[in-house]
Amino acid sequence: MTNINQAAFFQKHLNVCFSGHRPNKLPNQGDLSQPAMNAVYHDLLIMIDNAVTEGKSNFIHGMMSGFDIIAAEAVLEIKKKHPHIRLISVLPFKEKFFTTREWDDEWLKRSAKICNQSDCCVCLSSFYYPHVYYDRNNWMIEHSSLLICYESSGRGGTAYTVKRAQKNGVPVINLALHRDKLTGAKRSLS
Repeated sequence: MTNINQAAFFQKHLNVCFSGHRPNKLPNQGDLSQPAMNAVYHDLLIMIDNAVTEGKSNFIHGMMSGFDIIAAEAVLEIKKKHPHIRLISVLPFKEKFFTTREWDDEWLKRSAKICNQSDCCVCLSSFYYPHVYYDRNNWMIEHSSLLICYESSGRGGTAYTVKRAQKNGVPVINLALHRDKLTGAKRSLS
């Protein structure tokens, strides 16, 4: 892990953050070898590459199993083409974080790889407390000028993050809705 230029990191206009569902709420349980999730991953690669082309250089993810880890993997893939970009991993809390119920062996391995390849890891709290995930999501929105997400249910942490972004004037690219436009599917988010 390398140190990032703190002044550049806190220039909000350079930062993009990600939010999305856990594996059980993603297409194909987040399995990239399956067509629906692979299509979402392809869209994600395009959106990240477009953000880099528009001058974004810091990509912040919340370090949870599912979309967060998949987004971080996509950033690392795009980093091969654009080595100047940075991956910032934001852990909501440190103590026993990787022992919560969201983590199975596959996601633990993938998250360890992400941690090792991140340019910066930010830990917002030593211990879990109620609303720690909301505080993490707020922190990411407060430090970003674009949110790329996968939000398909209209409720939960990702829905909260989307609403928080909209309230703060942060543009939102929702890959669930983007995918619906491409396939003609109809979805109503309340």
